[in-house]
Amino acid sequence: MPLKTPTDVPDRAQVEARIEQALEARLAAAGIAVIPASEMRALQEKVRAALGGYYDPRTGDVDEQRAKAFDEHVDSEFRRLHPADAWLYSRIEPRRAPAQGPWVAWDGVQESTIGAESFGGRAFRSPAVTGALQALSLHVGLLTPTGAVLYDRYGALQLLEYYEESSGASVFGLPEHIGYVPVSPDSILTDPAREQRAIALALDPLLLDKAQQDAAQNANKEAWKQIKPAAKGKRPEKPADVDRAAFLATYRRVTVAAIELPEALPNRANVRERYAAALEAGLARAGFEVVPPAAYAAVWDPIYAASGGFYDPMTGELLAEKRMAALREAFAQLGSESPVDLVFVPGIAVREARIESGKAKWDGETVDLSKGGALFDKSRAFGGTVPAASLELRAVDPSIQEVFLGYGGIELLVRFKSGGMMSQGGFEDIPMADWFTDPARDARAVDRALGSLSAAP
Repeated sequence: MPLKTPTDVPDRAQVEARIEQALEARLAAAGIAVIPASEMRALQEKVRAALGGYYDPRTGDVDEQRAKAFDEHVDSEFRRLHPADAWLYSRIEPRRAPAQGPWVAWDGVQESTIGAESFGGRAFRSPAVTGALQALSLHVGLLTPTGAVLYDRYGALQLLEYYEESSGASVFGLPEHIGYVPVSPDSILTDPAREQRAIALALDPLLLDKAQQDAAQNANKEAWKQIKPAAKGKRPEKPADVDRAAFLATYRRVTVAAIELPEALPNRANVRERYAAALEAGLARAGFEVVPPAAYAAVWDPIYAASGGFYDPMTGELLAEKRMAALREAFAQLGSESPVDLVFVPGIAVREARIESGKAKWDGETVDLSKGGALFDKSRAFGGTVPAASLELRAVDPSIQEVFLGYGGIELLVRFKSGGMMSQGGFEDIPMADWFTDPARDARAVDRALGSLSAAP
């Protein structure tokens, strides 16, 4: 089957073609007749075009009924054209790689948590924390024609980030304050040696007996030792602070679009009303003349309804140009009725909260993970990241240029669950019904997202 990859992978099509061809070659070398992934991809594209896609153009979410019809038709037609004894599925998946001190180990690979090449660099410059780092792995599964799982395995590809190097030895083994360094985008899925290693880790147990696996591991040992840590990139820049006085002199009259929220969020209408009020109040405090959000909605809602949505029904991806055209039309209509200099467009963004000494920190918010500051609180031994929600606030001018971007932390999407005195504990998801239930957090998130604009004169 065609390889599935995250949509944000650089040069995605080239990566998919390269790994698919390598998988096919590995299977063929084992004496297996292979129907190439290109056959299924061509059929999927043909049926998707005939069906008109199966993504909701309003949200970008999958339309379950249309997707089911698509899968059933493709499945039936492919079986008719290409009878096969088994179907091999492959995906590149984000993973949270367990990290402790100098080492991070996941899916058959062990690397340095700080991207150091030498043992001395790893041992003496790595922070003394337990946690997780973001990584990618190749996931391979083999199914019978009736859907029974015959085989399932991961092979590590690469880390997506490192811990910052330690500034000195930790005291009594307690974790130090740590930071994170992303892998350079130029080094993400660009090393064929890493891909071949991941394919071997994922497929060799399926294709080789124990003696052959041992021989292959010995043969690969030296080559795998030559795989270097991926190049480090720069820390993501924070949204630029703006000169408040100059900004207000340029953009005085503003309005607010309705916040974009998950369709499945309980009490969604109430949450939208709260954020509209919080944003209107926050912008007024900042010194803007605010056109009530209801006035903007009266113009925007008919435009949005006529557009049919801004997501591609074939891929689920945002059609940026279509959305920009709708925003231009809204500005034009407001210009004749209630002209504004800016529209602030809010949304909810899932961000990574970094854990430092028992505290999760992101976009101006800090959450203490401990429960009562217990003496043996295990949350202090964690590093890594956990998912969190932030208010994302963009401002666009009449030419639809983005002139402001800010983030304000709202709340974590997971909570720490202690495993007891002898256990490190872990995290569990917070149910969606418990999201965005605290109006005080709304107001704080608005002020944080406005950043320097919310400062007092």
